Amino acid sequence: MTALVERLGTLHKGGRGSWVYQSPRVLFLLLYAEVKGLDPGDLLRRHLAYVKRIGPQMAWLAERLRWLGYETRGGREPDPHKSMEYAKRLGLDPGEVAATVEALLKVLKARGPEDAAYLPPALALPEKALLLDAVAQSQAFNLRGTLSLLAKLAQGEEVEVGDPDSFRRELRFRHAYLYALHLAAAERRPTCLGYALALHLDMGHPPLPTYIGLLRATGRLRYVVALEALALGVGTREDLDVMLDVYEKLLNKRGVALPPREEIYTAFVGMRSDIGVGMIAPAKPLEDLLMLIET
Repeated sequence: MTALVERLGTLHKGGRGSWVYQSPRVLFLLLYAEVKGLDPGDLLRRHLAYVKRIGPQMAWLAERLRWLGYETRGGREPDPHKSMEYAKRLGLDPGEVAATVEALLKVLKARGPEDAAYLPPALALPEKALLLDAVAQSQAFNLRGTLSLLAKLAQGEEVEVGDPDSFRRELRFRHAYLYALHLAAAERRPTCLGYALALHLDMGHPPLPTYIGLLRATGRLRYVVALEALALGVGTREDLDVMLDVYEKLLNKRGVALPPREEIYTAFVGMRSDIGVGMIAPAKPLEDLLMLIET
């Protein structure tokens, strides 16, 4: 039998300072810095400091993955100059990543490109679309094979792992990226969405339209948007509409679309405001949203 890591390919070599690339958000930010001519080290430092300050409402993804990509037991300094290597392995277009991140700065009401550091650990839906498109076509990532592997491990099946250290490293890296796409739960098992997407990929269906379609068909899409609004600090109806405008523009470029606004609004509730502004919040508590998404 072929060893697992050889079959899946090597994505995360675990070199000195590469632990930060286990976070898709960090990879996207460092690619943005490289394309825009910013200091990647400075942007990374600001982002890591920001994530340590914010609460679970905005940092839930990092907390659920036990701060993978944000903390390291070895205490080694991160290397912010490997993003292009990781983009190549994953099949990501750095220019597309940078354009997507820059468009999202409007949602943050950013004063300049350096404010990209204040994006939350969770990717926004247009970023997920970009990442899904890349890993679905990447032979090195082997999306279908990785989902199959997680399913086998979750069911207690024995698999040949080859070198145990390499296996753990590759599995941890892939799981973090699948979790960011809601295809795997924090417990390293495929979600219902992950199982469904794998089935459709086996049938030859196109990855991204199928992904977005399954999110909507299973009732998850509106709650994914609510989770992202929470992480991005979106607190008014006006800000939500700005966010959805950005989402629609970016997703349309990739040939997919959001459902009608009225459908998305059902994932939010209005709140009273002393200043006459239409405040909103997710209709479900954070833990309920995460339970729904990770089912």
